[in-house]
Amino acid sequence: GIFYDSQDVARAAGKLLGTALTGDNYDYDLADLSRQALTDYSYYLLQGINEARNSGNTALFNSRKEAFLQLMLDLDDLLNTHSMLQLGRWTQMARGIADEVSGTTTADKDWLELNNARTLITTWGDRNQANGGGLRDYSYRMWAGMLKDYYYPRWKYFFDNNCQGKDWFTMEWAWAHDNSKTYSDQPTGSTADVARQLFAKYFFPVTLDNGKTFYAYRTIDNDVRKTYCPTVNRGSSLDLGLTIPTGTTASFLLDLNADGVISDSETFTSLATTIPADCATGKVKAQINLSDGTTLTFNVILKDEITTPRTVTVQTEDAAKGTATIKGGGTSVTNKDFVTIVATPAAGYDFVNWTDAAGNVVSQDAEYTYYGAEAATFTAHFIINLWGVPSSDMADYNDVKNYNQYIKTITLEQYGGDAEEIYSAEACPEQFYNVAEGHQCCAGRFLHPQLDRRRWFGLYLSLGLHRPQPRWRVQYAERTAGGQGYTQQPKQRPEERPHHRHPALRHARRTDAHPSALRWCLEDGLRCHDGRLRCQG
Repeated sequence: GIFYDSQDVARAAGKLLGTALTGDNYDYDLADLSRQALTDYSYYLLQGINEARNSGNTALFNSRKEAFLQLMLDLDDLLNTHSMLQLGRWTQMARGIADEVSGTTTADKDWLELNNARTLITTWGDRNQANGGGLRDYSYRMWAGMLKDYYYPRWKYFFDNNCQGKDWFTMEWAWAHDNSKTYSDQPTGSTADVARQLFAKYFFPVTLDNGKTFYAYRTIDNDVRKTYCPTVNRGSSLDLGLTIPTGTTASFLLDLNADGVISDSETFTSLATTIPADCATGKVKAQINLSDGTTLTFNVILKDEITTPRTVTVQTEDAAKGTATIKGGGTSVTNKDFVTIVATPAAGYDFVNWTDAAGNVVSQDAEYTYYGAEAATFTAHFIINLWGVPSSDMADYNDVKNYNQYIKTITLEQYGGDAEEIYSAEACPEQFYNVAEGHQCCAGRFLHPQLDRRRWFGLYLSLGLHRPQPRWRVQYAERTAGGQGYTQQPKQRPEERPHHRHPALRHARRTDAHPSALRWCLEDGLRCHDGRLRCQG
Protein backbone atom coordinates (compact mmCIF):
# COMPACT_ATOMS: atom_id res chain seq x y z
CA GLY A 1 0.00 0.00 0.00
CA ILE A 2 0.88 3.68 0.03
CA PHE A 3 2.82 4.46 3.21
CA TYR A 4 2.27 8.22 3.10
CA ASP A 5 -0.74 10.51 2.84
CA SER A 6 -1.46 10.68 -0.88
CA GLN A 7 -3.40 13.90 -0.32
CA ASP A 8 -0.16 15.62 0.71
CA VAL A 9 1.27 14.88 -2.74
CA ALA A 10 -1.88 16.05 -4.51
CA ARG A 11 -1.92 19.28 -2.48
CA ALA A 12 1.77 19.92 -3.21
CA ALA A 13 1.17 19.42 -6.93
CA GLY A 14 -1.92 21.62 -6.78
CA LYS A 15 -0.04 24.42 -5.05
CA LEU A 16 2.84 24.19 -7.54
CA LEU A 17 0.33 24.31 -10.37
CA GLY A 18 -1.20 27.46 -8.88
CA THR A 19 2.03 29.47 -8.91
CA ALA A 20 3.28 31.83 -11.62
CA LEU A 21 6.65 30.07 -11.90
CA THR A 22 8.10 29.09 -15.25
CA GLY A 23 11.23 27.43 -16.60
CA ASP A 24 12.65 23.97 -17.19
CA ASN A 25 13.17 23.12 -13.50
CA TYR A 26 9.61 24.18 -12.70
CA ASP A 27 8.21 22.08 -15.53
CA TYR A 28 10.12 19.01 -14.35
CA ASP A 29 8.97 19.36 -10.73
CA LEU A 30 5.39 20.01 -11.77
CA ALA A 31 5.34 17.04 -14.13
CA ASP A 32 6.93 14.76 -11.54
CA LEU A 33 4.64 15.78 -8.67
CA SER A 34 1.53 15.67 -10.85
CA ARG A 35 2.59 12.25 -12.14
CA GLN A 36 2.87 10.97 -8.57
CA ALA A 37 -0.47 12.47 -7.50
CA LEU A 38 -2.21 10.82 -10.45
CA THR A 39 -0.37 7.54 -9.90
CA ASP A 40 -1.57 7.52 -6.29
CA TYR A 41 -5.08 8.01 -7.63
CA SER A 42 -4.62 5.01 -9.92
CA TYR A 43 -3.81 2.87 -6.87
CA TYR A 44 -7.18 3.66 -5.28
CA LEU A 45 -8.94 3.46 -8.63
CA LEU A 46 -7.60 -0.08 -9.05
CA GLN A 47 -9.02 -0.94 -5.63
CA GLY A 48 -12.35 0.43 -6.82
CA ILE A 49 -12.13 -1.72 -9.94
CA ASN A 50 -11.58 -4.81 -7.79
CA GLU A 51 -14.49 -3.90 -5.52
CA ALA A 52 -16.82 -3.45 -8.50
CA ARG A 53 -15.73 -6.76 -10.01
CA ASN A 54 -16.04 -8.68 -6.75
CA SER A 55 -19.53 -7.27 -6.15
CA GLY A 56 -20.67 -8.17 -9.67
CA ASN A 57 -21.36 -4.56 -10.66
CA THR A 58 -20.43 -4.83 -14.34
CA ALA A 59 -21.35 -1.26 -15.28
CA LEU A 60 -19.25 0.21 -12.49
CA PHE A 61 -16.38 -2.17 -13.28
CA ASN A 62 -16.39 -1.11 -16.92
CA SER A 63 -16.53 2.63 -16.17
CA ARG A 64 -13.67 2.43 -13.67
CA LYS A 65 -11.65 0.17 -15.96
CA GLU A 66 -11.96 2.64 -18.82
CA ALA A 67 -10.99 5.49 -16.50
CA PHE A 68 -7.89 3.54 -15.43
CA LEU A 69 -6.82 2.84 -19.01
CA GLN A 70 -7.45 6.42 -20.12
CA LEU A 71 -5.45 7.68 -17.16
CA MET A 72 -2.40 5.81 -18.47
CA LEU A 73 -2.68 7.50 -21.84
CA ASP A 74 -3.19 10.90 -20.23
CA LEU A 75 -0.15 10.37 -17.99
CA ASP A 76 1.84 9.57 -21.12
CA ASP A 77 0.87 12.97 -22.52
CA LEU A 78 1.93 14.66 -19.27
CA LEU A 79 5.34 12.96 -19.22
CA ASN A 80 5.88 13.86 -22.87
CA THR A 81 6.05 17.54 -21.90
CA HIS A 82 9.56 17.15 -20.42
CA SER A 83 12.55 15.46 -22.05
CA MET A 84 13.81 13.99 -18.76
CA LEU A 85 10.60 11.96 -18.51
CA GLN A 86 10.63 10.57 -22.04
CA LEU A 87 11.62 7.09 -23.16
CA GLY A 88 13.10 8.71 -26.28
CA ARG A 89 15.87 10.34 -24.26
CA TRP A 90 17.00 6.91 -23.04
CA THR A 91 16.78 5.16 -26.40
CA GLN A 92 18.40 8.02 -28.32
CA MET A 93 21.33 8.04 -25.88
CA ALA A 94 21.76 4.30 -26.41
CA ARG A 95 21.73 4.67 -30.18
CA GLY A 96 24.19 7.55 -29.91
CA ILE A 97 26.85 5.25 -28.47
CA ALA A 98 27.28 3.77 -31.93
CA ASP A 99 28.35 7.19 -33.24
CA GLU A 100 31.32 7.24 -30.86
CA VAL A 101 33.24 4.95 -33.25
CA SER A 102 33.41 4.78 -37.03
CA GLY A 103 32.05 1.98 -39.18
CA THR A 104 28.87 1.29 -37.20
CA THR A 105 25.57 0.64 -38.90
CA THR A 106 21.86 1.06 -38.25
CA ALA A 107 21.82 -2.57 -37.12
CA ASP A 108 24.36 -1.69 -34.44
CA LYS A 109 22.15 1.17 -33.23
CA ASP A 110 19.14 -1.12 -33.18
CA TRP A 111 21.06 -3.66 -31.12
CA LEU A 112 22.04 -1.00 -28.57
CA GLU A 113 18.47 0.23 -28.28
CA LEU A 114 16.52 -3.02 -28.51
CA ASN A 115 18.77 -5.65 -26.96
CA ASN A 116 20.14 -3.32 -24.32
CA ALA A 117 18.26 -0.12 -23.50
CA ARG A 118 14.70 -1.43 -23.95
CA THR A 119 15.41 -4.91 -22.62
CA LEU A 120 16.94 -3.57 -19.40
CA ILE A 121 13.81 -1.62 -18.49
CA THR A 122 11.36 -4.43 -19.35
CA THR A 123 12.33 -8.12 -19.20
CA TRP A 124 15.94 -7.39 -18.13
CA GLY A 125 17.01 -10.48 -20.06
CA ASP A 126 15.69 -13.61 -21.72
CA ARG A 127 12.73 -15.71 -20.59
CA ASN A 128 14.69 -17.52 -17.88
CA GLN A 129 15.88 -14.25 -16.39
CA ALA A 130 12.49 -12.54 -16.64
CA ASN A 131 10.36 -15.41 -15.40
CA GLY A 132 12.61 -17.78 -13.50
CA GLY A 133 14.86 -15.09 -12.09
CA GLY A 134 11.99 -12.74 -11.26
CA LEU A 135 13.68 -9.84 -13.04
CA ARG A 136 10.69 -8.70 -15.11
CA ASP A 137 10.16 -4.98 -14.47
CA TYR A 138 13.19 -5.04 -12.17
CA SER A 139 14.29 -1.73 -13.67
CA TYR A 140 10.89 -0.40 -14.71
CA ARG A 141 10.53 3.22 -15.73
CA MET A 142 7.52 5.51 -15.83
CA TRP A 143 8.39 7.33 -19.01
CA ALA A 144 6.37 8.78 -21.87
CA GLY A 145 6.20 6.15 -24.59
CA MET A 146 6.36 3.22 -22.17
CA LEU A 147 2.99 3.97 -20.62
CA LYS A 148 1.28 4.17 -24.01
CA ASP A 149 3.00 1.34 -25.85
CA TYR A 150 4.17 -1.06 -23.13
CA TYR A 151 2.10 -0.86 -19.94
CA TYR A 152 -1.23 0.11 -21.53
CA PRO A 153 -1.42 -3.00 -23.79
CA ARG A 154 -0.62 -5.27 -20.82
CA TRP A 155 -3.40 -3.79 -18.68
CA LYS A 156 -5.87 -3.73 -21.55
CA TYR A 157 -5.27 -7.39 -22.31
CA PHE A 158 -5.69 -8.19 -18.60
CA PHE A 159 -9.03 -6.39 -18.38
CA ASP A 160 -10.30 -7.67 -21.74
CA ASN A 161 -9.62 -11.27 -20.72
CA ASN A 162 -11.58 -11.42 -17.49
CA CYS A 163 -8.64 -10.20 -15.43
CA GLN A 164 -6.54 -13.19 -16.40
CA GLY A 165 -2.88 -13.19 -17.35
CA LYS A 166 -1.06 -14.65 -20.34
CA ASP A 167 2.47 -15.34 -21.47
CA TRP A 168 3.53 -11.80 -20.62
CA PHE A 169 7.13 -12.41 -21.71
CA THR A 170 6.13 -12.92 -25.34
CA MET A 171 4.27 -9.59 -25.35
CA GLU A 172 7.07 -7.75 -23.55
CA TRP A 173 9.91 -9.20 -25.63
CA ALA A 174 8.05 -8.33 -28.83
CA TRP A 175 7.80 -4.65 -27.82
CA ALA A 176 11.39 -4.45 -26.63
CA HIS A 177 12.64 -5.76 -29.99
CA ASP A 178 10.27 -3.92 -32.31
CA ASN A 179 12.31 -1.39 -34.29
CA SER A 180 9.20 -0.12 -36.08
CA LYS A 181 8.39 2.00 -33.02
CA THR A 182 10.57 5.04 -32.58
CA TYR A 183 10.57 7.54 -29.73
CA SER A 184 11.50 11.21 -29.82
CA ASP A 185 13.57 13.00 -27.22
CA GLN A 186 11.85 16.32 -27.95
CA PRO A 187 9.09 17.38 -25.52
CA THR A 188 5.65 18.36 -26.76
CA GLY A 189 3.04 20.58 -25.13
CA SER A 190 2.97 22.74 -22.00
CA THR A 191 3.45 20.92 -18.69
CA ALA A 192 1.25 23.37 -16.80
CA ASP A 193 -1.55 23.18 -19.39
CA VAL A 194 -1.60 19.39 -19.45
CA ALA A 195 -1.36 19.12 -15.63
CA ARG A 196 -4.23 21.59 -15.24
CA GLN A 197 -6.39 19.59 -17.65
CA LEU A 198 -5.69 16.32 -15.83
CA PHE A 199 -6.38 17.80 -12.39
CA ALA A 200 -9.77 18.99 -13.64
CA LYS A 201 -10.44 15.61 -15.24
CA TYR A 202 -9.52 13.29 -12.36
CA PHE A 203 -9.91 15.35 -9.16
CA PHE A 204 -12.89 16.98 -7.45
CA PRO A 205 -11.43 19.59 -5.03
CA VAL A 206 -13.13 20.19 -1.67
CA THR A 207 -12.01 22.70 0.96
CA LEU A 208 -11.87 20.96 4.35
CA ASP A 209 -12.65 22.42 7.77
CA ASN A 210 -8.93 23.14 8.33
CA GLY A 211 -8.70 25.14 5.10
CA LYS A 212 -6.75 22.48 3.23
CA THR A 213 -7.88 21.18 -0.13
CA PHE A 214 -9.00 17.57 -0.41
CA TYR A 215 -8.69 16.23 -3.95
CA ALA A 216 -11.54 13.75 -4.18
CA TYR A 217 -10.80 10.96 -6.65
CA ARG A 218 -13.22 10.79 -9.56
CA THR A 219 -15.34 7.67 -10.30
CA ILE A 220 -14.70 6.11 -6.84
CA ASP A 221 -15.86 6.56 -3.23
CA ASN A 222 -14.30 9.24 -1.02
CA ASP A 223 -14.90 9.47 2.74
CA VAL A 224 -14.06 12.78 4.46
CA ARG A 225 -16.30 12.45 7.51
CA LYS A 226 -13.34 13.04 9.82
CA THR A 227 -12.25 16.27 8.14
CA TYR A 228 -15.26 17.87 6.41
CA CYS A 229 -18.35 18.84 8.40
CA PRO A 230 -20.30 21.95 7.32
CA THR A 231 -22.59 23.53 9.92
CA VAL A 232 -26.03 25.00 9.20
CA ASN A 233 -28.93 26.33 11.26
CA ARG A 234 -32.32 24.68 10.97
CA GLY A 235 -34.64 26.75 8.79
CA SER A 236 -31.78 28.41 6.88
CA SER A 237 -30.05 27.77 3.55
CA LEU A 238 -27.08 25.45 3.08
CA ASP A 239 -24.79 26.12 0.13
CA LEU A 240 -21.78 23.83 -0.02
CA GLY A 241 -20.06 26.16 -2.48
CA LEU A 242 -18.51 23.30 -4.47
CA THR A 243 -17.93 23.46 -8.20
CA ILE A 244 -19.33 20.43 -9.97
CA PRO A 245 -16.88 19.05 -12.57
CA THR A 246 -17.70 19.88 -16.17
CA GLY A 247 -19.82 17.28 -17.91
CA THR A 248 -21.33 15.82 -14.72
CA THR A 249 -24.49 16.28 -12.71
CA ALA A 250 -24.76 15.96 -8.95
CA SER A 251 -27.23 14.88 -6.29
CA PHE A 252 -27.00 15.88 -2.64
CA LEU A 253 -28.17 13.43 0.03
CA LEU A 254 -28.76 14.56 3.62
CA ASP A 255 -30.10 12.50 6.53
CA LEU A 256 -32.49 15.16 7.80
CA ASN A 257 -34.26 12.92 10.33
CA ALA A 258 -30.99 11.37 11.59
CA ASP A 259 -32.26 7.80 11.24
CA GLY A 260 -29.10 6.57 9.52
CA VAL A 261 -30.77 5.98 6.16
CA ILE A 262 -31.17 8.61 3.43
CA SER A 263 -34.55 8.37 1.67
CA ASP A 264 -35.72 9.82 -1.65
CA SER A 265 -37.30 12.76 0.20
CA GLU A 266 -33.86 13.60 1.58
CA THR A 267 -32.20 13.67 -1.86
CA PHE A 268 -31.74 16.98 -3.71
CA THR A 269 -30.58 17.87 -7.22
CA SER A 270 -28.73 20.98 -6.09
CA LEU A 271 -25.82 21.47 -3.69
CA ALA A 272 -27.68 24.47 -2.29
CA THR A 273 -30.87 23.73 -0.37
CA THR A 274 -33.06 25.02 2.45
CA ILE A 275 -32.89 23.04 5.68
CA PRO A 276 -36.33 22.37 7.21
CA ALA A 277 -36.95 24.06 10.55
CA ASP A 278 -38.34 20.82 12.00
CA CYS A 279 -35.48 18.52 11.00
CA ALA A 280 -33.35 16.72 13.58
CA THR A 281 -30.41 18.42 15.23
CA GLY A 282 -26.98 16.87 15.45
CA LYS A 283 -24.25 15.50 13.24
CA VAL A 284 -25.83 13.61 10.35
CA LYS A 285 -24.59 11.78 7.28
CA ALA A 286 -24.39 13.61 3.94
CA GLN A 287 -23.23 12.53 0.52
CA ILE A 288 -22.64 14.01 -2.91
CA ASN A 289 -23.05 11.67 -5.88
CA LEU A 290 -21.70 12.69 -9.28
CA SER A 291 -23.06 11.15 -12.45
CA ASP A 292 -19.63 9.69 -13.28
CA GLY A 293 -19.69 7.43 -10.19
CA THR A 294 -17.83 9.74 -7.81
CA THR A 295 -19.16 9.81 -4.26
CA LEU A 296 -18.14 12.13 -1.44
CA THR A 297 -19.35 11.10 2.04
CA PHE A 298 -19.16 13.64 4.86
CA ASN A 299 -21.10 14.92 7.86
CA VAL A 300 -23.28 18.00 8.32
CA ILE A 301 -24.13 19.53 11.70
CA LEU A 302 -27.77 20.61 11.85
CA LYS A 303 -28.16 23.07 14.73
CA ASP A 304 -30.22 25.85 16.23
CA GLU A 305 -29.15 29.44 16.74
CA ILE A 306 -29.07 29.50 20.53
CA THR A 307 -29.90 33.07 21.68
CA THR A 308 -30.88 32.47 25.31
CA PRO A 309 -29.44 30.10 27.91
CA ARG A 310 -31.23 26.75 28.25
CA THR A 311 -30.70 23.84 30.65
CA VAL A 312 -29.46 20.45 29.50
CA THR A 313 -29.66 17.56 31.94
CA VAL A 314 -28.47 13.93 31.68
CA GLN A 315 -29.44 10.86 33.66
CA THR A 316 -29.13 7.08 33.49
CA GLU A 317 -31.93 4.56 33.48
CA ASP A 318 -30.08 2.52 36.12
CA ALA A 319 -26.98 3.74 37.95
CA ALA A 320 -25.86 0.14 38.39
CA LYS A 321 -25.56 -0.27 34.62
CA GLY A 322 -23.56 2.87 33.83
CA THR A 323 -23.13 6.61 34.26
CA ALA A 324 -24.23 9.67 32.30
CA THR A 325 -22.27 12.93 32.50
CA ILE A 326 -21.82 16.20 30.69
CA LYS A 327 -18.40 16.62 29.18
CA GLY A 328 -16.55 18.98 31.46
CA GLY A 329 -18.29 17.65 34.57
CA GLY A 330 -21.70 17.36 36.19
CA THR A 331 -25.09 16.16 35.05
CA SER A 332 -26.72 19.53 34.31
CA VAL A 333 -25.63 22.76 32.67
CA THR A 334 -27.31 26.03 31.67
CA ASN A 335 -25.69 27.94 28.81
CA LYS A 336 -25.93 28.93 25.14
CA ASP A 337 -23.23 26.51 23.98
CA PHE A 338 -23.38 23.14 22.33
CA VAL A 339 -23.41 20.46 25.02
CA THR A 340 -21.59 17.11 24.73
CA ILE A 341 -22.88 14.27 26.90
CA VAL A 342 -21.04 11.02 27.64
CA ALA A 343 -22.37 7.59 28.64
CA THR A 344 -20.01 5.10 30.30
CA PRO A 345 -21.19 1.51 30.79
CA ALA A 346 -20.38 -0.36 33.98
CA ALA A 347 -18.46 -3.63 33.85
CA GLY A 348 -20.57 -6.31 32.16
CA TYR A 349 -22.78 -3.83 30.29
CA ASP A 350 -22.87 -2.17 26.87
CA PHE A 351 -24.23 1.27 25.99
CA VAL A 352 -27.39 1.12 23.85
CA ASN A 353 -28.67 4.65 23.17
CA TRP A 354 -29.68 8.09 24.38
CA THR A 355 -33.37 9.00 24.54
CA ASP A 356 -35.01 12.39 25.04
CA ALA A 357 -37.76 13.25 27.53
CA ALA A 358 -40.40 11.87 25.16
CA GLY A 359 -38.60 8.54 24.86
CA ASN A 360 -37.37 9.14 21.31
CA VAL A 361 -33.95 7.71 20.47
CA VAL A 362 -31.66 10.64 19.63
CA SER A 363 -28.33 8.86 19.29
CA GLN A 364 -26.64 5.49 19.55
CA ASP A 365 -23.22 7.06 20.13
CA ALA A 366 -21.95 7.02 23.70
CA GLU A 367 -20.64 10.57 23.18
CA TYR A 368 -23.35 12.78 21.72
CA THR A 369 -23.44 16.55 21.17
CA TYR A 370 -26.72 18.43 21.54
CA TYR A 371 -27.08 21.41 19.20
CA GLY A 372 -30.67 22.41 20.04
CA ALA A 373 -31.96 25.69 21.52
CA GLU A 374 -34.60 24.11 23.77
CA ALA A 375 -34.06 22.79 27.27
CA ALA A 376 -33.59 19.04 27.17
CA THR A 377 -33.16 15.96 29.33
CA PHE A 378 -31.39 12.89 27.98
CA THR A 379 -31.35 9.39 29.43
CA ALA A 380 -28.57 6.86 28.84
CA HIS A 381 -29.64 3.23 28.35
CA PHE A 382 -27.42 0.20 28.85
CA ILE A 383 -27.75 -3.53 28.30
CA ILE A 384 -26.16 -6.66 29.73
CA ASN A 385 -23.17 -7.88 27.72
CA LEU A 386 -24.00 -11.57 27.34
CA TRP A 387 -20.95 -12.35 25.25
CA GLY A 388 -18.12 -11.57 27.59
CA VAL A 389 -14.47 -11.66 26.57
CA PRO A 390 -12.92 -15.01 25.60
CA SER A 391 -9.53 -16.04 26.89
CA SER A 392 -6.86 -16.06 24.20
CA ASP A 393 -3.76 -18.16 23.67
CA MET A 394 -1.26 -15.59 22.40
CA ALA A 395 1.42 -18.16 21.47
CA ASP A 396 0.78 -17.58 17.75
CA TYR A 397 0.64 -13.80 17.94
CA ASN A 398 4.01 -13.24 16.23
CA ASP A 399 2.88 -15.37 13.29
CA VAL A 400 -0.36 -13.41 13.04
CA LYS A 401 1.56 -10.15 13.11
CA ASN A 402 4.54 -11.05 10.91
CA TYR A 403 2.45 -12.74 8.22
CA ASN A 404 -0.40 -10.22 8.24
CA GLN A 405 -2.99 -12.79 9.28
CA TYR A 406 -5.54 -10.37 10.66
CA ILE A 407 -8.76 -8.67 9.61
CA LYS A 408 -8.14 -5.31 7.99
CA THR A 409 -11.70 -4.02 7.71
CA ILE A 410 -15.28 -5.08 8.36
CA THR A 411 -18.05 -3.32 6.48
CA LEU A 412 -21.79 -3.76 6.92
CA GLU A 413 -24.17 -3.08 4.06
CA GLN A 414 -27.89 -2.72 4.47
CA TYR A 415 -29.24 -3.76 1.12
CA GLY A 416 -30.60 -0.67 -0.55
CA GLY A 417 -28.04 1.49 1.26
CA ASP A 418 -24.31 2.16 1.27
CA ALA A 419 -21.73 -0.06 2.92
CA GLU A 420 -20.49 1.34 6.23
CA GLU A 421 -17.10 0.55 7.71
CA ILE A 422 -17.60 -0.65 11.28
CA TYR A 423 -14.08 -1.88 12.02
CA SER A 424 -10.61 -1.19 10.66
CA ALA A 425 -7.03 -1.98 11.64
CA GLU A 426 -4.07 -0.40 9.89
CA ALA A 427 -1.72 -2.62 11.88
CA CYS A 428 -2.04 -5.95 13.63
CA PRO A 429 -4.19 -5.57 16.79
CA GLU A 430 -2.52 -6.37 20.08
CA GLN A 431 -5.13 -9.01 20.93
CA PHE A 432 -7.13 -11.63 19.07
CA TYR A 433 -10.51 -10.45 20.34
CA ASN A 434 -11.87 -7.11 19.12
CA VAL A 435 -15.22 -5.34 19.10
CA ALA A 436 -16.50 -3.32 16.16
CA GLU A 437 -18.56 -0.18 16.59
CA GLY A 438 -22.33 -0.41 16.81
CA HIS A 439 -24.44 0.19 13.73
CA GLN A 440 -28.05 1.24 13.36
CA CYS A 441 -30.09 -1.11 11.16
CA CYS A 442 -33.58 -0.71 9.78
CA ALA A 443 -36.25 -3.38 10.14
CA GLY A 444 -36.85 -5.35 6.96
CA ARG A 445 -33.47 -4.64 5.41
CA PHE A 446 -31.00 -7.30 4.38
CA LEU A 447 -27.62 -7.05 6.08
CA HIS A 448 -24.43 -8.08 4.33
CA PRO A 449 -21.26 -8.14 6.48
CA GLN A 450 -18.09 -8.21 4.35
CA LEU A 451 -14.56 -8.79 5.59
CA ASP A 452 -11.26 -7.75 4.04
CA ARG A 453 -8.84 -10.22 5.55
CA ARG A 454 -5.19 -10.25 4.58
CA ARG A 455 -4.92 -14.04 4.74
CA TRP A 456 -7.41 -16.77 5.57
CA PHE A 457 -6.80 -19.27 8.33
CA GLY A 458 -9.29 -19.73 11.18
CA LEU A 459 -11.99 -17.13 11.67
CA TYR A 460 -14.93 -16.89 14.01
CA LEU A 461 -17.47 -14.11 14.34
CA SER A 462 -20.17 -13.39 16.85
CA LEU A 463 -22.83 -10.76 16.23
CA GLY A 464 -25.42 -9.43 18.64
CA LEU A 465 -28.67 -7.68 17.85
CA HIS A 466 -30.20 -5.08 20.17
CA ARG A 467 -33.94 -4.45 19.91
CA PRO A 468 -35.91 -2.25 19.71
CA GLN A 469 -33.95 0.15 17.51
CA PRO A 470 -32.02 -2.77 15.93
CA ARG A 471 -28.32 -2.33 16.13
CA TRP A 472 -25.46 -4.64 15.28
CA ARG A 473 -22.42 -5.30 17.35
CA VAL A 474 -19.78 -7.39 15.62
CA GLN A 475 -17.24 -9.23 17.71
CA TYR A 476 -14.58 -11.53 16.34
CA ALA A 477 -11.77 -13.65 17.66
CA GLU A 478 -9.13 -15.41 15.62
CA ARG A 479 -5.93 -17.41 15.71
CA THR A 480 -4.06 -19.50 13.17
CA ALA A 481 -2.63 -22.69 14.65
CA GLY A 482 -4.29 -25.61 12.88
CA GLY A 483 -7.08 -23.32 11.72
CA GLN A 484 -8.48 -23.29 15.23
CA GLY A 485 -10.34 -20.26 16.50
CA TYR A 486 -12.30 -19.14 19.48
CA THR A 487 -15.99 -19.98 19.26
CA GLN A 488 -17.56 -17.39 21.51
CA GLN A 489 -20.99 -18.42 22.82
CA PRO A 490 -23.33 -16.12 24.75
CA LYS A 491 -23.26 -16.59 28.47
CA GLN A 492 -26.17 -18.71 29.66
CA ARG A 493 -27.99 -16.32 31.95
CA PRO A 494 -31.58 -16.52 30.67
CA GLU A 495 -33.02 -15.06 33.84
CA GLU A 496 -30.97 -11.91 33.23
CA ARG A 497 -31.56 -11.69 29.49
CA PRO A 498 -33.63 -8.60 28.59
CA HIS A 499 -36.51 -9.36 26.23
CA HIS A 500 -35.09 -7.12 23.53
CA ARG A 501 -31.64 -8.68 23.53
CA HIS A 502 -31.06 -11.50 21.07
CA PRO A 503 -27.81 -13.38 20.47
CA ALA A 504 -28.72 -13.34 16.81
CA LEU A 505 -25.57 -14.74 15.29
CA ARG A 506 -23.37 -16.90 17.44
CA HIS A 507 -20.48 -17.59 15.17
CA ALA A 508 -19.46 -17.85 11.55
CA ARG A 509 -16.80 -20.13 10.16
CA ARG A 510 -14.82 -19.78 6.95
CA THR A 511 -16.05 -22.30 4.36
CA ASP A 512 -13.71 -21.64 1.45
CA ALA A 513 -11.14 -19.12 0.19
CA HIS A 514 -13.62 -16.32 -0.56
CA PRO A 515 -13.79 -13.66 2.19
CA SER A 516 -17.58 -13.42 2.12
CA ALA A 517 -18.21 -17.18 2.06
CA LEU A 518 -19.26 -17.65 5.66
CA ARG A 519 -21.69 -20.20 7.06
CA TRP A 520 -24.09 -18.34 9.30
CA CYS A 521 -25.40 -20.03 12.45
CA LEU A 522 -28.68 -18.28 13.18
CA GLU A 523 -30.99 -17.91 16.12
CA ASP A 524 -34.16 -15.87 16.49
CA GLY A 525 -34.25 -12.27 15.36
CA LEU A 526 -32.84 -12.82 11.85
CA ARG A 527 -33.71 -14.63 8.66
CA CYS A 528 -31.20 -15.95 6.15
CA HIS A 529 -31.74 -15.32 2.43
CA ASP A 530 -29.16 -16.15 -0.23
CA GLY A 531 -26.34 -15.90 2.27
CA ARG A 532 -27.57 -12.55 3.56
CA LEU A 533 -29.05 -11.65 6.91
CA ARG A 534 -32.37 -9.91 7.35
CA CYS A 535 -33.38 -7.95 10.40
CA GLN A 536 -37.02 -8.68 11.17
CA GLY A 537 -37.40 -5.63 13.35
